[in-house]
Amino acid sequence: MATDAETLRTRVIVLRDKVSNVSSNDFPHHYPGVNNSWDLEKFKNNLKIKINRMSKNEMEFDLIGIDTSVANAFRRILIAESLWLTSTFSLQQKLPTMAIEKVYIMNNTSIIQDEVLAHRLGLIPIYANPTSFDYKGPLRSPQLNGIIADESPTDLNTIVFKLKVKCERNPAASPDEQDPLKLFKNSNGTYYYAIVINFSLLYTGDLIWEPKGEQTERFKDDPIKPVFDDILIAKLRPGQVYKVVG
Repeated sequence: MATDAETLRTRVIVLRDKVSNVSSNDFPHHYPGVNNSWDLEKFKNNLKIKINRMSKNEMEFDLIGIDTSVANAFRRILIAESLWLTSTFSLQQKLPTMAIEKVYIMNNTSIIQDEVLAHRLGLIPIYANPTSFDYKGPLRSPQLNGIIADESPTDLNTIVFKLKVKCERNPAASPDEQDPLKLFKNSNGTYYYAIVINFSLLYTGDLIWEPKGEQTERFKDDPIKPVFDDILIAKLRPGQVYKVVG
């Protein structure tokens, strides 16, 4: 496909099966007679942001007049400092967040390993204002010249969630019942080659916030909870159990 130099210099080309011409070439002496030296005022004048759609949880926008490498840098910054994708609370973050950091598993008879379950729980976005809590940092010993322990958890720096779920048979179901929605408590089912696979679906809505200290009174008008109740965490087969504190 023949393309003129001006298009190659100023456009990313979207084809049917790929996106081409994405490499940066706006540097001096790359094109004859074109001054591509960096100029802050020119950059500010050319940069435009057009918001197409915005809701409580999403925003769609067009970034216009900017090099793809700089746009990608903005994308990486948004991911690194996003309110929902950061897994720890740090004073250095511009967007401090709270998330499940430590997971204590008392019972797990599912096929999901403990460490995988803990990692999934740590990625769940939590609806909690981190500015309402103190930073929980390590305790240091000047004599030993190092960290000796983590600061003790209190209701001012820690939130606790509990998860206790078991997939079990519904005692009220008919003996010849075949529908897994009725046969098992809180269950769902999938039919595959005439085989009924019964399982309980474990969602973020099953996480129960357990207030500590004065948290019940402090957050009575805005209780702490997962941001979304319908994020699938795991599937349990009949008899399998989760008993977790995070």
